[in-house]
Amino acid sequence: MKILTFLILCFASIALADDFKAIDGKEYKNVTVSRVEPDCLVLISSSGISRVYFTELPKEVRERFHYDAPKAAAYSAEQTPVSRRS
Repeated sequence: MKILTFLILCFASIALADDFKAIDGKEYKNVTVSRVEPDCLVLISSSGISRVYFTELPKEVRERFHYDAPKAAAYSAEQTPVSRRS
C-alpha cells in the first residue's frame, strides 16, 4: 500500500509540472506554480524559486491565470514601500 501511495504522489508531481516561455524568450522548464499573485506567478523548479510577472508572459498564460491589469497595478502599489518625508 505504501508503494502505491508513493507512486501516485510521484506521478501527481510530474503531472503538475509546467513549462512557460516569457515574451523575451526566457524559458521556465518543469516548474510548479507555487502561488498566483495578482501581478505574478511564483514558480518552483530544481534551480529554486522564481517570480515571473504577468507582463513578461504571453497573453495565453495571462488568460489562463485570470490576470487583471488594474488589480495587478493596485496590488503592486500596495507592496511598494512608501518612503517617509523628513
